[in-house]
Amino acid sequence: HLKGTCMQVFTDEFSWLLEGLPTYTLLHEKGMRLYNLGALKHAEQFLQLPATTGNADAQFALADIIEHTPSENSNQITTLKQQIERILQIDRPGEFYSQLVARATQLIETLEDNQKARYMPLYEASAEQGNIDAMLRLRGDAWEASAHRQLESGVRNHDPEAILNMYALTRDLAWLKHAAATGHAIAQYLLATLYDKDPALVTDGADPRDTVYELITRSANGGYPPAMYWYANHIENRNNFAFIQQWRIREAQAGSINAVQRYGLALTGMDSDETHNDTLSGSEADYVKGYALLWLVHQIKGRGHNPYSIPDKLAHIESELSTEQIAAAKRAAHEWHQQYPLLSEFRLRTCLR
Repeated sequence: HLKGTCMQVFTDEFSWLLEGLPTYTLLHEKGMRLYNLGALKHAEQFLQLPATTGNADAQFALADIIEHTPSENSNQITTLKQQIERILQIDRPGEFYSQLVARATQLIETLEDNQKARYMPLYEASAEQGNIDAMLRLRGDAWEASAHRQLESGVRNHDPEAILNMYALTRDLAWLKHAAATGHAIAQYLLATLYDKDPALVTDGADPRDTVYELITRSANGGYPPAMYWYANHIENRNNFAFIQQWRIREAQAGSINAVQRYGLALTGMDSDETHNDTLSGSEADYVKGYALLWLVHQIKGRGHNPYSIPDKLAHIESELSTEQIAAAKRAAHEWHQQYPLLSEFRLRTCLR
């Protein structure tokens, strides 16, 4: 029954995303695609079986989804905590209210234990197979020691990913600087965000603003989409429309679903002047291409709240296009999907946040 459910989702909603995959492709690969897109509800359906049969990546992703997705338990916990907060604001609450707080606190502990029982075994099973993210999530002396042993070889060989993981393990900024110096684009971006928040961390006498700009420049050129977005929108590049357009396009072509959406909105007049050109990037209106990109984004269900109503935007554009233009736009969407990397949100790993 589970297999049939997964294939139904595959056939009805995600065939464009998964096209080109052989029929024997493991469910966890499909689930991980959806997980990386933020379509967590649908990813969960694909990940259940491989997690149950011992796939470490699926176990970690499924645990992460369960832990961070609101549930009936978590909603109850939030409500109880709010009630406790209100009671504690009462002047001299008395014995009756004190007992209420005690009972509510005990219930919260029970609900939290029940919630943890759903995801902690998955983290543990994943960590036992060597998943470094699971080890870093579990923490504790034993798991941290295991993670350290696992990273030793990579660190000795100057592997950038191992060095970045040492930062995740220790939170020692020296490891992050080391990873950034090796050219790790995510490390460069993360270091830039830390320097941007706290310029005092820049201790070499350089202007922190210059250091941040240098790091995001290197990260963007290293292919990391969040850095590309920051680089394109940096104050030094404001009103340089040719530059902004170049990096908006590169970010979208690198597979960022948010960039694809922004580019599609720019081409369809989201922030347009009287000539229908985008005022933020100078992009000329192209409703067919813009529709193609927004249609591609709209095919991904279950990503949560979107501040832009893409269905309404598509409906409006359709009223401006002919049937032939709409068909051409959908063909262009499939061509984009085939030509460029898989779409992703490029979320920072939990252990790096």
